[in-house]
Amino acid sequence: MRQKTLCINLGYGGGCVYYANNLIKYLTVRKEVWISRYSEEPYENADRKLCVAGGLRSMLWQTLFVLPWYVLKLNVALLMRRYDRLVVFGPHNWDCVFLFIFRIWRKKAYYVVHDGIMHAGEEDRLHQLLITAGMRAATHHIFLSRNVQKMAVRQLGISRPSVIVPHGVINYASGAAEVRRFSDKPCLLMIGRINYYKGIDLLEQTFPLLNFSEIGELVIAGKFAANISRPDVSVYSKVTVVDKWLSPEEFDHYVRRCDFLLMPYLEATQSGIAAVSAGYIKPAVVSRVGAMEEQFGSAAYYIPELTPESLANTIHAAISDPEEYIRKQEAIRHLSAELSWPALAGKLSDYLNSAQ
Repeated sequence: MRQKTLCINLGYGGGCVYYANNLIKYLTVRKEVWISRYSEEPYENADRKLCVAGGLRSMLWQTLFVLPWYVLKLNVALLMRRYDRLVVFGPHNWDCVFLFIFRIWRKKAYYVVHDGIMHAGEEDRLHQLLITAGMRAATHHIFLSRNVQKMAVRQLGISRPSVIVPHGVINYASGAAEVRRFSDKPCLLMIGRINYYKGIDLLEQTFPLLNFSEIGELVIAGKFAANISRPDVSVYSKVTVVDKWLSPEEFDHYVRRCDFLLMPYLEATQSGIAAVSAGYIKPAVVSRVGAMEEQFGSAAYYIPELTPESLANTIHAAISDPEEYIRKQEAIRHLSAELSWPALAGKLSDYLNSAQ
């Protein structure tokens, strides 16, 4: 019997799960898929759903009493020559366990590395140690950007054979993306998990410098991290803050009605919101950090400096030039074609079949 590629994705939701689901869907290799039973966006053709949920107590109990059962079953399957390689779509605290098992059996173990190093404001020493352990256990790495690939070598001292498979387009709606006409009262949107490194404080400091008579609405939508305070928008009638986890339908609603995405990041390895820009044909105002230029190319408005004045000037320039808006949309269209999921999965399939 021909052996299979085991694909494991234990995430619960968000961009990492979206990335995994779409690549797995279009992979042309013979595969078996394991996911979390509690995934909010489950892969519809999963072969096995593992009992792994969030929360410290649940994770501790499952690691002590449930994980050993999966380890035993996996070793039996490897003894029976069921799998010839592993692809782990991280990050999850159990990733390194499965990678180590395949390494012990002298099988190829591929690890998808989204960030490699945790962002400022998100530091979790244990989680960082587990990510690093997973990267060391893997025989091959799958990076989403050259920026993270270089960082893994420079800052972590870890080098493995690797391939770059960027994040494909994100669009939660069915059908083609709607291309909006330039509006003289545009809607500006910051969306996703709201963390310190995404520049929420910088955006708040920019409010007094914005001419809100030229703006229809400015929306900040997404769950704020526990250590982040909501901005005080009481004196800004056109600023709306939606502090909650967004369902795919809610995410789609907010992105569809906006004209510009705001990404004044203080740091970034790569960003799933860049894939949202490509998926919905939404021009973005972004900072020149991390892999932003690598992801966007000419399809974004770049903030020269990370200051409130520079951000305000970039926003005003973007919302006052309809011809440049059309050019950005066209550049995003070309970018979107390059980031189709079948093409990216084909690249990964070729790498899995050819990697030594």
